[in-house]
Amino acid sequence: MKAITIYSPDNIYSYGSMVIAGVLENAGQNVKLTKKFVLEEAADSDIVGFSLCSTLHLTETTSNLINQLKGHTTPFIVVGGPVSMVPELVFKCLPEVDAVVIGEGEETIRELVDAVRSKKDLDAIDGIAYKQDGKIIETKERSAYKLENSPIPKIPDDIGKQSIRGANVYFETHRGCLANCAFCLIPKYFGQQIIRSKTIPQIKREVRAFAIKGAIRIAIGSGNVALYGIKDHKINEEKVVEMLATISSVMSPTNFAAPDLRVDMIPDSILEAVRKYTYGLIIFGMESGSDQVLKLMKKGITVQKIEEAIERCENLRLAVAGAFITGYPGESEEHFQETKEFIEKHSLVDYTISLPEPIPGTDLTTTILKTSENKNPVFIKDTTSLGKKYDFTVAERRCFELMLSASISRKVPLYLSDRLMQEFIKVSKQQGEEIRQITRILKQHLA
Repeated sequence: MKAITIYSPDNIYSYGSMVIAGVLENAGQNVKLTKKFVLEEAADSDIVGFSLCSTLHLTETTSNLINQLKGHTTPFIVVGGPVSMVPELVFKCLPEVDAVVIGEGEETIRELVDAVRSKKDLDAIDGIAYKQDGKIIETKERSAYKLENSPIPKIPDDIGKQSIRGANVYFETHRGCLANCAFCLIPKYFGQQIIRSKTIPQIKREVRAFAIKGAIRIAIGSGNVALYGIKDHKINEEKVVEMLATISSVMSPTNFAAPDLRVDMIPDSILEAVRKYTYGLIIFGMESGSDQVLKLMKKGITVQKIEEAIERCENLRLAVAGAFITGYPGESEEHFQETKEFIEKHSLVDYTISLPEPIPGTDLTTTILKTSENKNPVFIKDTTSLGKKYDFTVAERRCFELMLSASISRKVPLYLSDRLMQEFIKVSKQQGEEIRQITRILKQHLA
């Protein structure tokens, strides 16, 4: 039996790629999972899958590899992952792709592989898009996957060498989100009204499997940890605590993180469990120090709520980090200054400063497509002395300034060496260039 090769970009084994590879392997298929974007990895495969998360993955690197594969053995090419929510974009950027698995792919990929190899029509497979006579055909939407049916992912032998923000892997305990943040794809990809959770025995088996394969540090990557086991939109505190305790019994608290929580969903019991069963870090998606920008983002929280959450966590001796987005459409200089002052007021253990990435399928993307470049902070040239000095756009300059403020406002301030300053400049400009590239791709193909 020929192998099915699954490519995962950015030199990282994404959790989604491991899940799909595990599903296929569990179904008896010969599967190869690789993070090396080279032809040799799939030279003898008749079906090749690409697990793609960002619009940047739809650019030349992926396109060139697909063209090489088609010129070598003409395999059937499948794309899945977050980019799949807008199949039209995938086919326009990667015209040699044969099919797109839309959304969750566990059941779809099994049926698709069987159909391709038995040469059956694809129109009977729910949850895909494919091309026929030059037209894009989308089949019926597939119903939500039952997580209790999930097999163990295919875990690479070198998973212990991987590092994603300090963890070898961010794994999944549940799917879905009750919020509707304008920049986030999770509610649309996994659902907003119903949260699906794995069973605790399932989670324990999976965590143990990662540990056996050499994973040393793991983290929950499902989003808001408090949503695990939720019933009728009410937090199931007992279930969350049990889940955290179970994982900790396998990995030990020092090697386990459950960092993602919302500032408006933090019962004391869950905060205490995070302190007891993990290494005690919470990362809040604070996003902005401006209530107006938080409204634009549809965060459903206020600056006051964020400040109350910081105080509660620190009173429980939890380390608090904040994730911020600047350069958002509609963010004024006054809004930006509010965020800068917020960061300087609150001494957190760490900060993440990002520019807004328009992910296809999100409300942010809809806004970006309607916003001209001369009104988009990511494109507007900055006219301040700092902006002129470093040739920043408005968004890049704001990103740089927030990085500077964050570095000296941390619990343990960073020494602002020339090297660190150059790194901040580089990261700010690189983010700006990537967002501009994504925006141009979206406008070229979807506007």
